[in-house]
Amino acid sequence: MMKLTLRLPTIVLSAMICIAAQASPVRWHVKDVRFTDSGQASGFFVYDNSTGTVLDWNITVSGGDEFTFPRGTYLRGNSFVLTAPPPSTAGTFIFRSSVPQACPPCPIDPSFRDFRITTASPLSGSVGAVVALDFTGDTRECYNCSPFRDITAGSLEAIPGRTIPMLSRAGYIGLAAMLAILGLVAMRNA
Repeated sequence: MMKLTLRLPTIVLSAMICIAAQASPVRWHVKDVRFTDSGQASGFFVYDNSTGTVLDWNITVSGGDEFTFPRGTYLRGNSFVLTAPPPSTAGTFIFRSSVPQACPPCPIDPSFRDFRITTASPLSGSVGAVVALDFTGDTRECYNCSPFRDITAGSLEAIPGRTIPMLSRAGYIGLAAMLAILGLVAMRNA
């Protein structure tokens, strides 16, 4: 009887963990991104589609008109996510420099520098997926959006094996409840 009593909670706990762990943040690779001035962008960001939150990023821009847009990197330490699409929605991710940067040709110098990338479809969270960019939207790098250079090519690719496994709040609550039940069953059978 004890084996049967412990099997059911173990099966239920395993099912809850599998369900709760499905919505893991995914690392999206900025792939083959090119600007109108022949510049390029590369790097990644980690997006949690269940919350619509960007958890980490490292995006480098270089080449092209380096007088106006010198080589730079958007990181957690020198930039922030101004906006990200809500869960399961296509939209624009805006990474903005934390401190205004020198921009000689800008109307306002110094200015905040943005890297803006718009998806043509929602980021599904499926590892290995490739998502096209929407080049008709707000997909560019800019200083307060003047001057700017549009993105003309590229996509986002979910890097295989780069998900960050984690439980949702419901998963942790379920885990705690199941552990409490297992403890009570063990005490009762002792």
